[in-house]
Amino acid sequence: MGFRPLFLPALLLSAGITLSAAEHQERRAASTSSAGTCSASLPDGRSFLSGGSRLEIPIATASFFQKDGQIVTASPMLAARASHVCIALRDGSILAAGGTTGAGGPSNAAEIFNPATNLWTTTGAMLTARTDAAAILLANGKVLVTGGRTSGQIANSLEIYDPVAGRFRLAAGVLSSPRSRHAIAVLKDGRVLIAGGYDGDHVLDTVDIFDPATETVRPAGFMSGPREAFTGTELSDGRVLLAGGFDGTQELASAELFDPATGAVTPVGPLAEPRQDHIAIRAGDGQNVLVAGGSSGRRPGRRSMPSAELFVPSLKAFVPAVEMPAASADGASVTVGALDSAGKPIDVRIWSTSENRK
Repeated sequence: MGFRPLFLPALLLSAGITLSAAEHQERRAASTSSAGTCSASLPDGRSFLSGGSRLEIPIATASFFQKDGQIVTASPMLAARASHVCIALRDGSILAAGGTTGAGGPSNAAEIFNPATNLWTTTGAMLTARTDAAAILLANGKVLVTGGRTSGQIANSLEIYDPVAGRFRLAAGVLSSPRSRHAIAVLKDGRVLIAGGYDGDHVLDTVDIFDPATETVRPAGFMSGPREAFTGTELSDGRVLLAGGFDGTQELASAELFDPATGAVTPVGPLAEPRQDHIAIRAGDGQNVLVAGGSSGRRPGRRSMPSAELFVPSLKAFVPAVEMPAASADGASVTVGALDSAGKPIDVRIWSTSENRK
């Protein structure tokens, strides 16, 4: 079987993985965003894309990226928003909260999408209006929202959304530093790693760990250098892959493994290309990590990245991702979607997420 080099047009924004039932139980859905669009990975392997901006104006559109490569348009959100958080909840509904709205500033409004009815409904608002925050689904089914940019400053506060009560509340702890454009990952023991980001003055190299049982935050060490707009992905051995991003001067191709048990950092990689605002997901059997899309350069000359690569822990290295014919898709396939310059979904393909095969 022949394989072609990976090519993606326009902005690579969304990914959904075919997983076994056991992997579904262990997986924690994290929000990933690029160009202000938020993508939530659903338990059935689809991806749900919402919002974003067109000519720097927030939009309300929403779409499903199906596992078979089909694109299904969903009802638009009640409010146009970009750089928001979105999380697939345990009951199959999707939470979208915060972001930048048509009024131009951060929002605290939140809404819930029900795929069964194709309807959005309002839910309790966040206590703080936030954009460029990070969110993740906790083991107890609640949603943790961390940091973000508020009106005129960067937040260090945490909020927890309870889907049963339909409202947000402040968590007891606060981050060690205000953070926006940071990375977040759920660890094997249910705690949450929160790393890097921007505090309003500097790009950060610090790492925090949030304990849902006590709602406390403790400093957990340092990365090898500052990063924002990067990804954090937990590996099967409990370490977290921190890849790419921006250090305040340039995009990064560097990557490292952070061990939350010891605070030790191990350099790996590097990426074949520097990138920020990309996606990173555990793929196939959950061992490898697909890193794809993102952007490089500064506005107005920033360019989207038409490439993807795969981190293989056994090699401590990245290898090129290769396209796989849809007819050959199996449990190691990833559905990837793209948007054109007008914000319209245009391309969904199946990609191999195993090592290059001969």
